Amino acid sequence: MKASQLAAVVLASLAVGAGTGAAAWNLNAPPEPAAVVVEQAATSPQVTVDNPQGVLSAEDTQRIQDNTQRIPFASSVRHVYYVVFGESDSNVNDTVENFFRDNHPEAIGDKYFADGVLIIGAATDQRQVFAFAGEDVDAQVDIRGRADSIIEAMRPGMRDGNIPGAFHAGATEAADAQRREERILASAQNDQAGVTALAGGGGFVATAAAGSALLYRRKKRREAIEQGRRDYAQVTGEYGELAGRLDGLNIRAHSLSSGFADATLRNQWSEVQDRFLTLHDTVSGAGGLSSIDMSSDDAVYAHREQLRSAALTVQQTSNAESNINRLFDLERGDAAVRRKAVEDLRADVLAAEAEVKDSYLRGLLRDVRTRLESLATEPTSEDFLDGFITTLGDYRTVLEQVRKEEMSDVKEREELRTPRLYDADTWYPSFVPYVALSSWHQSNVQAAQAAQSSSTNSSFSSGFSGAGASGGY
Repeated sequence: MKASQLAAVVLASLAVGAGTGAAAWNLNAPPEPAAVVVEQAATSPQVTVDNPQGVLSAEDTQRIQDNTQRIPFASSVRHVYYVVFGESDSNVNDTVENFFRDNHPEAIGDKYFADGVLIIGAATDQRQVFAFAGEDVDAQVDIRGRADSIIEAMRPGMRDGNIPGAFHAGATEAADAQRREERILASAQNDQAGVTALAGGGGFVATAAAGSALLYRRKKRREAIEQGRRDYAQVTGEYGELAGRLDGLNIRAHSLSSGFADATLRNQWSEVQDRFLTLHDTVSGAGGLSSIDMSSDDAVYAHREQLRSAALTVQQTSNAESNINRLFDLERGDAAVRRKAVEDLRADVLAAEAEVKDSYLRGLLRDVRTRLESLATEPTSEDFLDGFITTLGDYRTVLEQVRKEEMSDVKEREELRTPRLYDADTWYPSFVPYVALSSWHQSNVQAAQAAQSSSTNSSFSSGFSGAGASGGY
């Protein structure tokens, strides 16, 4: 978006929306601080820590109790219950309700939690945290309305395995009288600013939105045209030379004879080779790339998908060539290639050792690393290739155990993609290195956290209506 274009949109929008904000500002003044004071408790509330499945240590329990004494609770809070479940129902709220009916009937009524009650807890098996309260506590500090912020306050500690810290953050956010006052004033001030902005900016927003949408479409079109010209340059610059090497590359691919030369490798080579061979008509045939008027933005934009597909095929064929040549040199005894292969794999093993928690699995990883270090001392040995392939296979087996034992804590929202021969920097057919495995797992963790963070659950299967909610961490 050019600066001159943006300026024109802004000036036009300001002209449409000017002159209506001042009155709105005066009509929506926030309350005086004295009007929103939340009475603070004169004494600390009673504290109960329940640990039915033994998740907490004695030290954890003591920390929770000590931390509670430092929180300036609102006057309505008379009894704080902390609960940690190691096992829970699919709806954690039901587990909370049933637990209190069985163990603390004085703290729960037919429809609501008893007055004076604040409940902070977690269900570690479901990766859920929760906060509930009696109706008088909710009336004073708004547990229902602020459930999202209370649960959000607990998430960092739970993700770090610090349950006492998470509970302290949750209880502080839930019933700290001073924070409640600050939130009310801040919300009122934001509302004042928001109403003023809406009053003065309705015309601005409408005008700006239309102008911005147009500029955005132009920007995306320009980016597509620039990409199309880069794709054309790549295809016309690399296709001819790569086509001249294709027969020799095909012979080399089929000459691979070690354990690397499996059906997967050959099938992937055939796939990318076939796609490359079909490019002849695409590049020089009637209606092909050579017929596109590359000086015309409209023509380039109209053929952008055809250009992108051709460039991708050229790039993937080039990647396959590099990977086949490397495997060929590895088989034929190139000492430098072999040393680099060992060092690259060793670096991946070291990354796994640094992150894997299980001591048994770390021991298996150390064994793999020791074998690689031994191979590195004699890269030209006749036994090198067999030893390297065997070690690689054993490492793959260890990584499968790592995936099963340490990466099954969240749902696989993203499919693990196995590297292909025509990918850049592919190592070996069907082998997923630890760094790729770890990145995949982290993506799943982040996706799970985002899904959990986006919603809270305030429902009970029984129809119970206690104030509060649960949410994932």
